[in-house]
Amino acid sequence: MKQTSYRFPTCVSPAPGGVHQRGFTLLEVLIALVVLAVGMLGIAALQARGMQYNTDAYARTQATILAYDMIDRMRTRSYPLSNDPDKNKLEDAMQLYTTTAANNDGACDTTSTAVAEELECWQLEVDRTLPGGTNGTVTCNPCNDDGNPNNDIYQVTLSWVNRAAAGAPATPVMVSFQP
Repeated sequence: MKQTSYRFPTCVSPAPGGVHQRGFTLLEVLIALVVLAVGMLGIAALQARGMQYNTDAYARTQATILAYDMIDRMRTRSYPLSNDPDKNKLEDAMQLYTTTAANNDGACDTTSTAVAEELECWQLEVDRTLPGGTNGTVTCNPCNDDGNPNNDIYQVTLSWVNRAAAGAPATPVMVSFQP
């Protein structure tokens, strides 16, 4: 019986000079590592930017909630504030929020019905919720004493400095409403 030997085909192509090459060269491995490293750095930068945008969106949402909280506080204060029957009680209530300074004693008395205490409680909540450098104001433009609050436009403005962008201008959120 005759024995034959089989030669299996190889996937390695001969290099110049008839020598077969196996594996990768060091240069090919280094180039692959550089391409992989650049890709990973890009993904890390994208993740960091996404987290920054997410934090900013969260702060804007909280600012909007706080602005509407103040608007609701202003609208619920509709009991008569003056003895003058010609004055509109809603307009009186709205005017109080634009002309009264917050009671800055650093404590929030939730049992008080005074506008100054209510403004302070709201400002403390703004300071606690939003990033550093917060400012909350209530303004009226134009506020006239014509007895019709529908002619007045009130604006609640909240601004803060974004933590991630040191030295950047304050980020404002303004909510305007008519009673």
